[in-house]
Amino acid sequence: MNEKEAKAQLWQMGVIGAWYLYDYQLPVYYHLRGHRYPLLETTRRFGKTTTDLVVALEDLIRNPGWVWRWCEPWKDQARKIVMPAMDALQETCPPAFRFKFYRTDSFYANRFDSKLYLLGVNEDKGESARGSFSNGITADELGSWAEPSYILNEVLRPQLLTTGGPLHELSTPPDDLGHFWYEEKARAINDGRFLQKTINDVDTISDAEKASMCAAVGGPQSPAWRREFLCEPVADPERLVIPEYDPNRHVIDNDTGRPAYFTPYVGLDLGFNDHTAALFGYFDFAAQTLIIEDELLVRGENSEQIANQAKAKEAALWGTLAKEPFRVGDNDRQQLHDLLTMCNYAVLPTRKDDKLAAITALRLRFTQGKIKIKARCESLLYQLKVGLWNERRTDFLRGEKTGHLDAIDALIYLSRNVNEHLNPFPQYGPEVIPQTHWINPSGASSEDADALSRAFRPLGSTGGRLGRS
Repeated sequence: MNEKEAKAQLWQMGVIGAWYLYDYQLPVYYHLRGHRYPLLETTRRFGKTTTDLVVALEDLIRNPGWVWRWCEPWKDQARKIVMPAMDALQETCPPAFRFKFYRTDSFYANRFDSKLYLLGVNEDKGESARGSFSNGITADELGSWAEPSYILNEVLRPQLLTTGGPLHELSTPPDDLGHFWYEEKARAINDGRFLQKTINDVDTISDAEKASMCAAVGGPQSPAWRREFLCEPVADPERLVIPEYDPNRHVIDNDTGRPAYFTPYVGLDLGFNDHTAALFGYFDFAAQTLIIEDELLVRGENSEQIANQAKAKEAALWGTLAKEPFRVGDNDRQQLHDLLTMCNYAVLPTRKDDKLAAITALRLRFTQGKIKIKARCESLLYQLKVGLWNERRTDFLRGEKTGHLDAIDALIYLSRNVNEHLNPFPQYGPEVIPQTHWINPSGASSEDADALSRAFRPLGSTGGRLGRS
């Protein structure tokens, strides 16, 4: 039997990986075979599509009538990625056993009616990927899926309940550090079903070629090289909303004290489908620094519920104040009116013009170290760490875990409305009573002050000392 005949027989038996894949790809093949829910994080140019496609085809050949759904972010992307790999694979397959592509319904089928569907999930939240059952599913480039949690758990996993089939999650790391991929990755690591392969694991690419690839994407320290080829979780600084945020500079302990006198502030971004975010802080006049002490993040609650929780936060932080905090929020006037008239919670509407200028001013606070955030503000700190602009930089990128960066919006409103010139310290100091003390602005001694006081007292007067107006 010659080599061609041997390969033809192996195709008929559904044995492809052992002889078709490169040696460096075999550990990935065995990882996919060894787990029902494997998660694979790989570099570009690794050949993860070919490796996973081999697993899918072997199962479809060995089991007539099976269905495998291959899901990419977009249907056109699925075709562009899978079809060239399929063509290359089937060059060694006997014509009678090859899979034929049916464009209308976007699937491959062989003579035994096993089907491989090529699907896109971002077009319709995965609705086109629904089915009564699947014997296997590939979730490719999961880091680019728009609503991965819903699609995986509501659309895809139920199809495997009766078949017990596998679900393969594959991706390069996304630049959105708040993406669902990183949660899935953490679970996979904990369960022992995670595997990572970087460009250094690809031995079919020479060192010179790797160096050229590195230079082409900006060099060894560029986010693209570190993320796309070394699989490091690195955000694109050009897309971060607050790239100046540094936890080592801007996060303080929860028990950090506050000055004797300060101006308290509350910033709110009101929402219903999105979160309502409220931040509670104060402005340290002496240090000219904005301090964020606590946060509130709720969704789907009415104005009374929001107001009651916000009041509780204020009372826990500041007790009874002589004057209410300065509260500023989104300019939904109906909700602000309800908060005032129905909940006795006064919130002023913020200016919302020129949002980019307001963000720039906030970024300068971070640059100058003039903002500190207590560690308990976990949602705000997380959004500052991972919050991105969308690709066109027209709006914040919406994420399943980060929402619409509502805590950052609340911080923008609060920062924009801080009165940096308002001095909260008493004019005469805590022990000085203007009715009984004459204050000498020139800094003279008490003896000199008494002498000056007597000099200014009208003749024959026995009254008190002069007070400074």
